[in-house]
Amino acid sequence: MTFAEKMDQYLDKYLELYKLSGIFRVTHKDEIIYQRCMGYADIEHKVPFDNSTVFTLYSMSKPFCCFAVMTLVDKGLIDLDDHPGKYLPEAAGADSRITVRRLMNHTSGLRDFNQERAYEATFINDHNPDLRPHVAHMVSLPLNFEPGTATRYTNLNFTILALIVENVSGMPYRDYMLQHVFTPMGMKHTQVDRLGLLADHRARGYGISGDTLVANDRLNPDSFMGAGDVISDIEDVYRLNTVMKHRGLLSEQSWKEILTPSDVGVFGLGCQVWDWHGKRRIQHNGGSRGFRTLHIWLPEDDLDIILLSNFGFGDARWSLTNAVYTAFYGDETVEAEATNMDFIESVRVLPEGFLPQRKPAITLTAEQEARILGTYDPNGDNTNPVTLTKRPDGTYCITTDGWQQHWCYPVSETVLASCNLDEAHKLAFADDGTVTLNGWVKIH
Repeated sequence: MTFAEKMDQYLDKYLELYKLSGIFRVTHKDEIIYQRCMGYADIEHKVPFDNSTVFTLYSMSKPFCCFAVMTLVDKGLIDLDDHPGKYLPEAAGADSRITVRRLMNHTSGLRDFNQERAYEATFINDHNPDLRPHVAHMVSLPLNFEPGTATRYTNLNFTILALIVENVSGMPYRDYMLQHVFTPMGMKHTQVDRLGLLADHRARGYGISGDTLVANDRLNPDSFMGAGDVISDIEDVYRLNTVMKHRGLLSEQSWKEILTPSDVGVFGLGCQVWDWHGKRRIQHNGGSRGFRTLHIWLPEDDLDIILLSNFGFGDARWSLTNAVYTAFYGDETVEAEATNMDFIESVRVLPEGFLPQRKPAITLTAEQEARILGTYDPNGDNTNPVTLTKRPDGTYCITTDGWQQHWCYPVSETVLASCNLDEAHKLAFADDGTVTLNGWVKIH
């Protein structure tokens, strides 16, 4: 079979088992060798996808923010090893060992917005947020680790970078991105999002509760400044591949800096860079309410993978990457690697062989069930409790946010596979009797 035939076979089976909506494309040496549209850009109105459909990229925005910073580095206006406070007064209180570079490769040690409940409760819902005082507050908090000694994926890093771009350029971030990043790259349908923005051909994002799709309200893009605020279509996303492989628009030294991982992790500047089955893999992905996205480039073979989905759930990004590797290289013994980049806690339920399949259920004893059923604390402060209950049909239900249901069944004592999605949930049992579900501690 050809590569396209193998991928069709895989996706036909995948769509029988799991829910997926979006555009999936594989390009080899600038030739599209596979593309498939699944579902609808707007389910209610049965609007199909095409190459001009615009998606919320979320964290796939970070490479573009990085690119903006590097244009200013090339002009001699920013030094990567300077303290960010040199360019942003609100960052002056940050630890002296933090640099612009350490923001870009997530080795700053700064706490993130999602670690502060007050931020999530108020700021993210603010229609006109002022990021600068929030940055000043966040950089004053205790660090997660000593700068440069570890890696923690942190959106705050890129919010600071976006504000630095504003200060150094003297332009609003949105305008700078359009004039100095998107337009020079040839990206015609890409822009920094804002609340109330009317964008042509924009996909609607969806979540799921049980087996019911739920149209999601848009999150406020201003609260993701620099970290997750770009919207784009598949043609424009591929432009980044073209610019990278031809080392366009930036100096050779800047591209070297971007594509060199730190000493303590897989992050270069604004992207992940690591060896994957003996091949260099460069990527970024994104995901939050209503959308999940992925862009991978394997430079050795100039193989490019893009998934833009308007379903904010499931592990399609990981599963389809694994399928592409197997179909392209003919190796069915490997597992694709993935790094958590958008706060999604998951565990892989692997098929036997190439085609996707469901793992068989096991039956837990009454004692095992009693151990895991109950209430979990996702935030460490007894707010927004998560419950794990048993359904009438014998499967289980994880309820989050007080309403969203995740139906699942046990495939082992420590893994609950989704009944209808390509994802699973992990249980862990500590020696002191503590039980956790996806990292959430059981409280009763």
